[in-house]
Amino acid sequence: MAKRPPRPPAPVTCALQHLAELAQRAADPSRVRRAVEAMVTDWLTDTPPAERALLHERVTDLHAALTEGVDAAQEQIDDLDRNDAAGQRQAQRSLAALQAARDALAAARLQLA
Repeated sequence: MAKRPPRPPAPVTCALQHLAELAQRAADPSRVRRAVEAMVTDWLTDTPPAERALLHERVTDLHAALTEGVDAAQEQIDDLDRNDAAGQRQAQRSLAALQAARDALAAARLQLA
């Protein structure tokens, strides 16, 4: 019996992985915002008008996951050693990247509503 090829990961999963990589590299918030905008634009292009509700749901799910990620990142920052200036700067840049992604998705949700 032949095995089925593995299913490709869900778009939200791929998006979360990409945004997590950007946050880990402490990408500039404007770069992260542009990445989110490009991703949503690609999704819009690939989604037939009859399925726009599914796209809104996808953006909503991604926004919810990023909101949780921002909260978790903030908790981690609160737990960092205050004397670790480099660690604090890196964590703050990563948090800013996550916040930019979350805010860009919030704007996309409003546009899709």
